[in-house]
Amino acid sequence: MLFDIWRITPKKRSVRLRHKKGVLFSNPSFLNKVFFYMGSWLVLMSLVSFVYLYYPVGNAYVHYVLTMKLQPSQQQQAHLAAADKHIAQEEVGKNYYVIKIPKLYAYAQIQENVSPFDSIEYNKVLASDKIAMSNTSTFPGSGRGSMTYLFAHSSEESIGLSRKNPIFYLLGELATGDSIWVERNGIKYFYKVYNKKIISAEDTKYLYYSDPTNEDLILQTCWPVGTDWNRLLVFAHLMAY
Repeated sequence: MLFDIWRITPKKRSVRLRHKKGVLFSNPSFLNKVFFYMGSWLVLMSLVSFVYLYYPVGNAYVHYVLTMKLQPSQQQQAHLAAADKHIAQEEVGKNYYVIKIPKLYAYAQIQENVSPFDSIEYNKVLASDKIAMSNTSTFPGSGRGSMTYLFAHSSEESIGLSRKNPIFYLLGELATGDSIWVERNGIKYFYKVYNKKIISAEDTKYLYYSDPTNEDLILQTCWPVGTDWNRLLVFAHLMAY
């Protein structure tokens, strides 16, 4: 019964019509059979593609939910320490520049000075699951009035868009007061989230954002998750370093 949706001529069944028994037959033409099986395969391939493309999104969210519920808070530091060790091993002999988001149990390497207007350049960086630092911004620790802008995901349509940079899938879970850590060449910078905005994909003014009274960090991801229709921005103030 379950697989009859993939069969143009279901198995023969006896039926009762007005107190009489009989057998219903289906004898579609060759062309109808071709269209039916083409449609069935398209539906099946669409389901497979959906699972393939959005598995990282679902996996990131499930891991986050299970971690929040099952992992004791005191183990959070151990998790991030393991992340430090993992990144440090990869970064031997290189500049050390990473972001860590304790609430999301997430971390990633940052590629500095990436043009947000050069799709070839930033897509190459994002394809390696690194986070890009816009070259319109400054490095952490540059002082009041400066801003560090980090972004993930492509701003172009892409069939693989939802499989890139899973660290930023859950930025929407961040709330005012949550911590973000950035470490560059041995110096740690601690930020506190104070605002979130959803903007259009064409709005680029925040690439040049400046608050003369604070040093800020802006994180950008595509929104809603798995699309590139809009941008979600998370704003955070530098607290100490």
